[in-house]
Amino acid sequence: MAVVNLEAIAKSLVRQAGETIERKILLLLPDDKGNISRQMQYDPQTGQVNETLSQITLQESESAVAAWVYKNKQAAGCSTDTLPGGKYMYVPIYSQETVFGVLGINLAQQKLTPSERRLVDAWVRLAAVAMERVDLAEKARRTDLLLEADKLRTALFNSISHELKTPLS
Repeated sequence: MAVVNLEAIAKSLVRQAGETIERKILLLLPDDKGNISRQMQYDPQTGQVNETLSQITLQESESAVAAWVYKNKQAAGCSTDTLPGGKYMYVPIYSQETVFGVLGINLAQQKLTPSERRLVDAWVRLAAVAMERVDLAEKARRTDLLLEADKLRTALFNSISHELKTPLS
């Protein structure tokens, strides 16, 4: 069965990544204004995903790195050459046109192995494809609604126009 919900994709990504590499995982998603303020987190100690998508407190420096990654579509943070000072490594989740979010991996205790890094890259690409599919499905649904509204408007206009052309008796 296909997943047709952004939150379900996000939760699956966070849980899969967290359980597999046994690290704290953070997923930052954009709000309606394009700011990455909605967050989801996996805690390996509890094995739980905090899926409230509300603001989880991040240090200002961590938030700045995540915002940079969201804007520039490039990985940054711990164990990268770009903004390496924090605890997390941030990887953008994006397709050709749209950035869907940023995945953060806590590397304060231990760096990723090359195989773990390849897994993270694969998860991010798969999540981007799934999120893009959901986005396109939503756009198609809105387009269908607009077409139906246009048909109704045209029918109403034609009906009123016909009535106005008919002479009053």
